[in-house]
Amino acid sequence: SVGEYMVKVKVSDEDAKKYWTDNQKQFERPDAVNVEYVVFSPDLFKNVEPSEEDIKTFYEQNKGRFQAPEERRASHILIDFGQGKDKAKAKAEEIFKQVKADPGSAKEGGDLGWFTKGMMVPAFEDAVFNAKEGDIVGPVESEFGFHIISVTGVKATAAKPLADVRAEIVKLYQDQESQKRFAEEADNFTNMVYEQSDSLKSVIEKYNLKPVTLNNVTAEGPSDAAQKKFLNQHVMENLFGEECLVEKRNTQAIEVASNTLVAARVTAYQPAHIAKFEDVRADILSLLTTERALDAAEKDGQALLAKIKSGEAKDVKFDKAVTVSRSQPLGWDFNLINSLMRVPAKELPAYIGVRTP
Repeated sequence: SVGEYMVKVKVSDEDAKKYWTDNQKQFERPDAVNVEYVVFSPDLFKNVEPSEEDIKTFYEQNKGRFQAPEERRASHILIDFGQGKDKAKAKAEEIFKQVKADPGSAKEGGDLGWFTKGMMVPAFEDAVFNAKEGDIVGPVESEFGFHIISVTGVKATAAKPLADVRAEIVKLYQDQESQKRFAEEADNFTNMVYEQSDSLKSVIEKYNLKPVTLNNVTAEGPSDAAQKKFLNQHVMENLFGEECLVEKRNTQAIEVASNTLVAARVTAYQPAHIAKFEDVRADILSLLTTERALDAAEKDGQALLAKIKSGEAKDVKFDKAVTVSRSQPLGWDFNLINSLMRVPAKELPAYIGVRTP
């Protein structure tokens, strides 16, 4: 592998400097800015704690949101399709007549306990929820067989007790209040950003915002998806406009998502340039060292390959054989897989050498 050759390879500063001089295009850097931005959203106002009176009022005004769903209890006798559907249906109809004549015998069926809509298969559920307590219905066909059903209990829809939904109410109240406060303050935030355009300090202090700073951001925006959500193309166009770039003014407050405003400013501007040698020296040294180590490894590898092909090298130990393909490369390099696949089957066994990164 290349690792053992890395320590043998020597690359001088002169070599690195020559590479930098000969490959200037590789070191072109586009316009870039250092950015400071803030996000204004309802999340800023979610810490408000409702009073007990607020919670009770919210509960009374929104009781419809806290309904316990209707529940039913049923027992059933199931005749499966083991002896065929026709026989199962005939047997189910016979049992249904017996149960209707003697409702007490329905108690021998399997009790399914209490359940709400959505918990049973549709045909069974429809039959139960369209019946009244004490009704016996059937035969009802489902994927399991034919059911004779006794509806043994009905719990109507009812409001959940306040104690059971208190935590939910607190969250709903906070969501509601945060949206309300955001709507009330959004114009003020927008005006402050515009009227005090030489800094974001005033809105940071007023709303206790946490500014985010990013360095060397190009006009394409950040590569990180989470950051790009806030510094989208509209924001970046503003930042690279004359007011922000030259006059160092804030952007306007820009809506980057529903109920999400961003204001940003350029703190430093780096015009397009060729990266200084000192800034890329370490990268170039690493690149040249790796390339020269690969050259040395390839040279020795080709020599060994020639000996293997001629039969001179008889004591070479290969790793254990594995099966690979383009669809199952087992992590092997793409070029290596392709080189393997290009070897004509009629020439096997064959020996090849492939340079990989």
